[in-house]
Amino acid sequence: MANLGRTERKKSLSSRSRNYVDFQSKTETPDGEGGFTEVWVNITGATQTPVEILPMREDWKAELRSRNVIATHQINVRHNIPVDEVGRVVWGSRYFYIHSDANLQERDMEHVLVAEERRL
Repeated sequence: MANLGRTERKKSLSSRSRNYVDFQSKTETPDGEGGFTEVWVNITGATQTPVEILPMREDWKAELRSRNVIATHQINVRHNIPVDEVGRVVWGSRYFYIHSDANLQERDMEHVLVAEERRL
């Protein structure tokens, strides 16, 4: 079918967000012997959140490696999630550790997370 001079529209992030993930943060809990144990817990209000998970582009990987950041994936989130660089994303049996959070347009409408997948 002919394009007839029309430009193709980019799909919105909400229509591209097909993966449902849980956001987790690390907390310390007392172990009963005077010490503490680190435990990952789900962030309230950030479970089963729709996101778009993409493999990191090679040019981005090279740029991040120059800053000593190892990244394997880009995670696009539609709204503001209270997560920081010590958090992680759980998608099924896959774990993505967040290295940075870019707030696009500074309006808390879309965030791009740079993450590294680690196998446990």
